[in-house]
Amino acid sequence: MKIGFLGGTGPEGKGLALRFAMAGHEIYIGSRDVTKSQEVSSELIGKLETILPEAPKIHGETNKNSCLYSEIIFITVPYNAQYQLITDLKKEINEQIVVNTVVPMSFENGKPSIIDVKEGSAAEQVQTLIPSTRVISAFHNVSAVELSKPNAIIEGDVVICGEDKEAKEIIMNLTKTINNLRPVDGGDLTNSSIVENITILLLTINKKYKTRTNIQIKGIT
Repeated sequence: MKIGFLGGTGPEGKGLALRFAMAGHEIYIGSRDVTKSQEVSSELIGKLETILPEAPKIHGETNKNSCLYSEIIFITVPYNAQYQLITDLKKEINEQIVVNTVVPMSFENGKPSIIDVKEGSAAEQVQTLIPSTRVISAFHNVSAVELSKPNAIIEGDVVICGEDKEAKEIIMNLTKTINNLRPVDGGDLTNSSIVENITILLLTINKKYKTRTNIQIKGIT
């Protein structure tokens, strides 16, 4: 599939782009600065070209072009940049599935805390801005650092929320293309706030125990 990453030069975008490129998908790294996105695409190609049988298809583009070229669009910007980003790209986002990975959080003295979102969650804010688009919430609780290491084994569950059943199924199947990650249907988009908040808990645990954690849900067969 053709997958675009808006704000794809940050840790989350780079990590997910690398993993999906490893799975054979065509990647478009989006940025306001095309020079920066091209640098990141070259960086990711350099990481993968020696371990993949074929050269990965990773392109550095503007955010606008990444939308136009992609079937699936991942939003991987900080929360404070999300509103303006989506507002500016409304015309370019049409039939694509939009996957929101954004966590509305801030840091004070190194301590993370959740930002109250009027719409209920970061994902619901996106849905409000582009109401006719299929918005899915996913990948909030997977370590960007571990995603960026091609040889790292990441085991865990990815809770996926959304209203559109077909779009959700597509993203659940896409998740399976990353080894050892299991998609879990988290229900409607209104549940995204719960999943987003879990990230704050995981970051707190990570700092306390000096590790990187994720979530695993027991009892699903």
